[in-house]
Amino acid sequence: MKTFFCTIPMNDPQRIKSVDYSFSGDERRKDIIVRTKFPAIAMLKTNLKPGDDFEIVVMWTDKPFRTEENAQFTDSVTNLNSFYEELDQLSDEMGMNLKEKAKEIVIPFDESKEKQMFLFRRICNSFIKDSEVYMDLTYGTKMSIITGFASVTYAEKACNCYIKEMLYGSFDFGKSAKATIYDIRTLYEMSALIQSASIIPGIDISGILDMYEEE
Repeated sequence: MKTFFCTIPMNDPQRIKSVDYSFSGDERRKDIIVRTKFPAIAMLKTNLKPGDDFEIVVMWTDKPFRTEENAQFTDSVTNLNSFYEELDQLSDEMGMNLKEKAKEIVIPFDESKEKQMFLFRRICNSFIKDSEVYMDLTYGTKMSIITGFASVTYAEKACNCYIKEMLYGSFDFGKSAKATIYDIRTLYEMSALIQSASIIPGIDISGILDMYEEE
């Protein structure tokens, strides 16, 4: 079983353009280029195959009351529809009905402690026991990105999930047709290792950092 978490941007749709995404430091996908508006599409395209048992969790941000301060963050629905259009195209390409496997989590734009915990529970309740987890953390509110990162600990410890990928797509808005996808799963692994090691008496926690060589 594979569970894919896909994030939808809040930005002006005119700024969300199709670009050529490549995968940084990924030997398996070193020659793969995926042209898309959404890193999540590249994630799905390179990890799904016919016959897979899977679920797609689409996370998009609720539209706030429009103000001068948030005017650039008011069009998640347009971007959501654009994502589903690309998902349909990928379905045709792969011979699979991906949309029927999709469900949504709506992220509150206006934050509070209660809404943060509500979102955390929604994400945690979407993990499927013993599944592989693929998480795109490119878009969303600051709260949703942090919450998504934090939730994988629950997935691993409570649901026995294997965290396969935690991806982040980066490109210069409007200035280039090339972009890069980074897998930041190592950051989670380091955090988990530090937490586990902290219970061992006398261990030098700072030494764990030296276990990971800089590229």
